[in-house]
Amino acid sequence: MNIKNFKLAVILLVSISFPRITSGQDNTIFGASLGLGLTTMMGSASETTNLSSDIGYTLGINFEQEFSERTSLNLNLLYSRKNVRRGYNTLPNYPINQENDYLKMSFDYIELPITIRYEVVSKSEFFINGGVFISYLLNTKLSEENIPPNLSASPWTEKVDYGFSFGIAKKISINQNNKFVLELRDNLGMKNLVDSDSQYNLKSNTLYFLITWEFGN
Repeated sequence: MNIKNFKLAVILLVSISFPRITSGQDNTIFGASLGLGLTTMMGSASETTNLSSDIGYTLGINFEQEFSERTSLNLNLLYSRKNVRRGYNTLPNYPINQENDYLKMSFDYIELPITIRYEVVSKSEFFINGGVFISYLLNTKLSEENIPPNLSASPWTEKVDYGFSFGIAKKISINQNNKFVLELRDNLGMKNLVDSDSQYNLKSNTLYFLITWEFGN
């Protein structure tokens, strides 16, 4: 799936929902999200650089537009701190006798997931989600200061990532206008994050646990 096809998928989802959003006929729900994310890098570049999973966090805002009693469109705008670890023994000219076997690497992203939420059983408030996401890399950070100058802050070069987003969610009603949503979501990256001229490939996968406070009609 290339970036052109991905953009077409995003435009299609938004165009389907736009008439509903502007008509004012259906419920509009806003929210604020907070959660944790376990990021795993997959592919040949991950094996070469000895990357392993680590936990980060995410926070942002949520918008839900109901299409029907059981179906709605969900849009999130999230700031995500994604962490991975890299083995010292793969770092050029770096001492191996470290107290910690890994170097922690942090990546700050702005993410836009767009999903369709479907209620599995009517009025159960138990949902399945499916859609797409796109994210942009804002910043990278290493956990130590004395890093060799020939070590890149990131084992990949691409700033844009995109892929599929899917998961399950459960709403818990507090009162008529306030609900909490517990969600387990997986963002499966489809973009090769390594330079296209490289012989290696690297793709992301982040498993999120999100808590969203929804308020609206």
